[in-house]
Amino acid sequence: MRLPNLARLERRELTHLTSYLRLVFVGGLLTLSLPTFAAETILQADFETDPIRSDWTSFGRGKFGTDLLWSNETPYSGTHCLTVQPSRKSHGAGWESPPFKVSEGQLYRLTFWARTAVPAFWQITFQDSTGAQTEGDHNSAITASNDWAFHEQFFRTKFPGKIATAAFYVLSDAPLSIDEVRVEPTTTTEALTAADQRWLEMFGPSPSPSPAAPKASGKLLSKQGNPEPFRIVLLGDSIANDLSNSSLPLLLERAFPGSKVDCRFTGRGGTSWMKLQLQFDQRIQQHHPDLLVLQAISNDEEWMVAPLERLIDECRKKSPQTEIILVTPHLKRWNPQREDGVLQRERILEVAKAKQVDVFDLQTIWTNYLESTGRPPETLLRDPLHMSESGRELSARAFVEYLATRR
Repeated sequence: MRLPNLARLERRELTHLTSYLRLVFVGGLLTLSLPTFAAETILQADFETDPIRSDWTSFGRGKFGTDLLWSNETPYSGTHCLTVQPSRKSHGAGWESPPFKVSEGQLYRLTFWARTAVPAFWQITFQDSTGAQTEGDHNSAITASNDWAFHEQFFRTKFPGKIATAAFYVLSDAPLSIDEVRVEPTTTTEALTAADQRWLEMFGPSPSPSPAAPKASGKLLSKQGNPEPFRIVLLGDSIANDLSNSSLPLLLERAFPGSKVDCRFTGRGGTSWMKLQLQFDQRIQQHHPDLLVLQAISNDEEWMVAPLERLIDECRKKSPQTEIILVTPHLKRWNPQREDGVLQRERILEVAKAKQVDVFDLQTIWTNYLESTGRPPETLLRDPLHMSESGRELSARAFVEYLATRR
């Protein structure tokens, strides 16, 4: 990491620099420590050279020189940064990085500096060994800030990804600037520390639960102590993909010592049970899951019961060792005309009762959190429908507690 000259820092830059530094008490003394980085950096860009020559490309409908600029207007560091200056015709425009190699299941740390008056977005997409894009990706929001702000995020390679790209884009008329982008492998410890910090911040001044869930009693994961991982398949739409991008595997491994967890999203965004019921072998069977989690809101509640029951029946027939859990929608409403989430939840509870399947009631979890903290649903969302990092954190921790405490 390139740090600026402390003697030349303005007050604004000193404020931002504290995002990089950590204050630690050692023997009663306050000391300053730099973050520990992995030796290998797989993507690093300071944009001091022409980004097109460095293989940065357009994302969405943006045009070089009009919507996408190599800008020298107040960069965070050096002389240049990247800027998205969208028009009404180019919403969704952004910059995309050159491809970089990733390892299956590996955790990575993404850091960058950004300036945007309204929330913008970053995305990691993955390609398999043939170059085909995987159906799972990692999307998240960039918090609004009128000045440069430091961002640190974590992601894990989606199965069966071998190559990845990073994109930074907008869905509004407000410009976005980015600088000092870096991706590097990270450790479970660092990712868990960040997840625990996010969890504590979600409760503000009100008393917050311990970030570390109590250790589960008994071998609740069937492969606890086994070198083979406990495999969870999350089948559904983009909401299941959101949960798969949470800290769920890390939290499970901490709650169930001796367990290794392989969490795979095998669904597809915007896809209902009507279509997924016809793809059992591809979506479920070939992955040999120990636990199948069924979570999708891309359904018409009038037509979701039969295909959902068919999936359960086929799983019990072809993969009887696989446990099944149904998940209710996270929101009560995403249509201003009707409570879609409430209606779908009712159908899921009907299926669970008829088929004797366990239900993780995520809708109730979200409702209780919002009521107890007095916060609006936007607190847990990056857009009107999808989970933010906080929404993922709440969902993951509640699911781990559910698995650890149920009989």
